Amino acid sequence: MPPALVSVALRGTGFIKEVLKDEVYYLGTPNTPTVAALGTQVYPNPYYWTEIPESPFISAVAAGGGYLWDSFGTVGSAMGPYQFWEPVRIGANSAGIGEALSSTDIAELGIIRAAYGDNTIARDLVVYSDNHGEFMVAANGDFKTDLSGLRDQRARRRQALQARRQGRQGHHHRHRRLPGLPRQALPGRAPTPSRSTGPGAATRTSPIDDGRDRPVQVYVVFHALDRDGFCSVPSGAVSLHAVLTSADDATDFSSLGARYNGDPDENVDFLIDSGEGIIIAQSGGGTINDGKRFATGVTTFSVAANDPAVTGIKEFPLSPLAAQGQTDECQAWIKVSNSLLGIVNVLAIAKDDEGNIGFDRVIDLSTTTSYTLTFRWSLITWAGANDIPVMDAIKGTGKNDAGNDISASVTAIYGWDAAGQKWLGFFPAGVNVPGANDLTALKTGEAYWIAITGPSSVTWTIATNVD
Repeated sequence: MPPALVSVALRGTGFIKEVLKDEVYYLGTPNTPTVAALGTQVYPNPYYWTEIPESPFISAVAAGGGYLWDSFGTVGSAMGPYQFWEPVRIGANSAGIGEALSSTDIAELGIIRAAYGDNTIARDLVVYSDNHGEFMVAANGDFKTDLSGLRDQRARRRQALQARRQGRQGHHHRHRRLPGLPRQALPGRAPTPSRSTGPGAATRTSPIDDGRDRPVQVYVVFHALDRDGFCSVPSGAVSLHAVLTSADDATDFSSLGARYNGDPDENVDFLIDSGEGIIIAQSGGGTINDGKRFATGVTTFSVAANDPAVTGIKEFPLSPLAAQGQTDECQAWIKVSNSLLGIVNVLAIAKDDEGNIGFDRVIDLSTTTSYTLTFRWSLITWAGANDIPVMDAIKGTGKNDAGNDISASVTAIYGWDAAGQKWLGFFPAGVNVPGANDLTALKTGEAYWIAITGPSSVTWTIATNVD
């Protein structure tokens, strides 16, 4: 099949660049000599080069037609053999018509070409297909990127956060009879926990306590990967908008001004927005202000590259959103101290090329809460550790080691299994009886009926904020 002239155009977001055929169809170690030259590379998909036009007796230029390559130089200078799929026209189609780009567009493409060291980067390319009728170009989304569609998502998140705050300020429990429980088993009144917490925010920040018995200090950790799923830029690759501070410093889009938010090097500002507490440390770079309520310009670091024993920079487990098999991510963190053990609200602002991105994290440093269990049945919403064994919960052991032991007063606990549409039960007297207890663990936020021996009420203190 003779080569065919193909025009490729990309509009909207992104750019395209050349892909040479020998970079796609080869066997052996990349960038090494061929087997004939005592190397390892073999090329199993002939052909990789051709002559255009195919004979020196064919003129490359003809009235009403011709070629965009001239191997033999019958008109002008010889260009030599054509390597599939080298662009023969850049920035326009085969008819010489291309996209009208603004001066800012042109400047941005120039910066991208310099970063890649590739002058074929454009929005229009013209290539010749190979003898199989195949051609390729590579596409990348890092040009004229518009992330304004995320604004609606952020607005909804802000609304949800505001509702959550309002819920904390004036929260009350409305109790209802759970499905399947006999009406006569309902207590005269249902106790309410002494406090209540809203659902955890799904953000790229996470609070982690410092392992002390009373977590008066916590770390707020920022987790991030770039759009391709990397923290450090792989060897030989180019990242135009890296999330690793040192890698982001390698590209400079600052001349584009507002288009790329002034091109800040990727770092994070942390702010204690409300509540008591001070910032006493940060992961590196940046400054903690005199009032210790701000930490600005905190740089990100690679977990895979960091050695805490050498750098002194503490690192944390990967984000719960990390992909299976993931080994690296960028992190930045602050350490917050709050001796009053209250609620602290921390804002984390990531300085991104397409606009700063904010995350809001509410940290509850209180360590316990109490329920009043009345004779005979009480309904509670479990606010302790998730999936804690029931015996640990009522004995004050394991993740409830800050709680008290009420196991001698408890006769039964019931929880509704929504998936199985049935009640699960736990009976302390039957712990050694096979099959007697099918309620094995308590889940955070789930409701449970608890029966006690009475006749007096029992105060049950449990450990909270343990995950």
